[in-house]
Amino acid sequence: MCGRFTLYTDINILAERFIFDPWDLREQGSFVPSYNIAPSQRVMVVTKESNMNVNRVEMMRWGLKPAWLKTQSSSELLFNARSETISEKPSFQEAFSKRRCLILSDGFYEWENTTIGKRPTRVQMRETKPFAFAGIWEPGRDNSGNHDSGLINSCAILTTQASKFMKPIHNRMPIILKPQNEQKWTNNEITERKELEDILSPIADKYMEAWHVSQFVNSTHNNEPLCIERELKLL
Repeated sequence: MCGRFTLYTDINILAERFIFDPWDLREQGSFVPSYNIAPSQRVMVVTKESNMNVNRVEMMRWGLKPAWLKTQSSSELLFNARSETISEKPSFQEAFSKRRCLILSDGFYEWENTTIGKRPTRVQMRETKPFAFAGIWEPGRDNSGNHDSGLINSCAILTTQASKFMKPIHNRMPIILKPQNEQKWTNNEITERKELEDILSPIADKYMEAWHVSQFVNSTHNNEPLCIERELKLL
């Protein structure tokens, strides 16, 4: 699974890396770097413009709200989607076929079970570069009857079985896309799962590194560089 992640890379670096215009965010408020992004918060998402080979960036709520969900409760939002069954589940089927996206990050956290209890662990790319989770998204819908509620699009991160690297930490992991697969993932002309099978797998262990961080990150109210400070390098 993926329950917490970061994005503090400079917006101009992100724009160059993921080929988008940062001015697309001007009506959504400025990008605020975060060392502790939690479910239901806003995250940076890149989608492909319909019928155009152009990337668009926007801030979406992390927590997919399916069309059939009638309540506004955040506890019913879907933060992760299992890649193994995503094309079969009614909750995700249409989004997987028509609304795939890149959810930008530069690292994530997982809580490892140890003999002294759960220890928060920082996982990132060895080269300390931003990357994209494979994501899906849903357009904002208001099922409450309140048409002034400020609709916002929502998204979820795809997960898969842990790689050899991740297994000592957790049995699931988010799907991190290889750069060469990002355009294929957001190409909504591709609708069949079999055409995306090569993407829906763990990224190679050689690209990853991890270390324990302090319990400071456990609280979603804590959001500063101390969250990612190394306590002990693991791999």
